[in-house]
Amino acid sequence: MGITDTQSYSIVIRDMLHAKLVAAPFFATFKNRTSRMLQVQPQNLPYLGTYIVDEVQSPDGDPNVGHIKFIFNLRIGFSVIVVNNDPVACEQKLDAAFWAIQNTLWRDAALMSYHD
Repeated sequence: MGITDTQSYSIVIRDMLHAKLVAAPFFATFKNRTSRMLQVQPQNLPYLGTYIVDEVQSPDGDPNVGHIKFIFNLRIGFSVIVVNNDPVACEQKLDAAFWAIQNTLWRDAALMSYHD
């Protein structure tokens, strides 16, 4: 029995992306969660959240013709919260977090299914 026997592909994808980010050195000191239902408290800062923002299932093909098929569009959101009273330093830290997310996820050959 595999994970997708009990969990949706959306949850599996979100959890996979979250696990990659949590393992990244940049986020080593960050508290992290995957549920938007949990409030972020000051003791949870710095914070990284990975969430399912939206999931839309649309029909693929003409109605009543052939096999039933759907197209799934999944939108994952990342939330980063840091503490800093200096707005310039805060913006730089958040931009560094953005760049760490981009470089950690999109440069991962196994995740992106491409090979050099």
